[in-house]
Amino acid sequence: MAKISRIIQLILLIICLQRSTQNEGQVRLTNEFSGLLEVFYDGEWGYVCDDGWQEINGDVVCNILGYDGAISSSIRQYSSDVNYRLNFINCNGNETDLLDCSYGLYTTGYCSVNEHVYISMMENGAMYVMMDGRKSTET
Repeated sequence: MAKISRIIQLILLIICLQRSTQNEGQVRLTNEFSGLLEVFYDGEWGYVCDDGWQEINGDVVCNILGYDGAISSSIRQYSSDVNYRLNFINCNGNETDLLDCSYGLYTTGYCSVNEHVYISMMENGAMYVMMDGRKSTET
């Protein structure tokens, strides 16, 4: 019986460790240096709707990811996946977490398939994009 109890404890520890690698408000792009913006919110990854999106929000996201800022932060990008998590994000520029900005929770049906936020990173004055699966710079 003690062996079964120990196994259950180990399983629970593994589950907790897996969950701890995903933090609420964590951000990522669909490609390494540019792509659709995703946010981890309420236990799952999803997209950010472009409603109310401003350039300064892109700078905040890039700073969170360790880059100088956004060279472009566009809206109206298409994806057939409409798993939106947040919209109406409004940052002032000094946030260290996307959830430090004001935001609205996504309401089903409010954003369509062409309302994803797309961001391209900038570092040391160069724009990073993905070309044929490789990192490329444009100055």
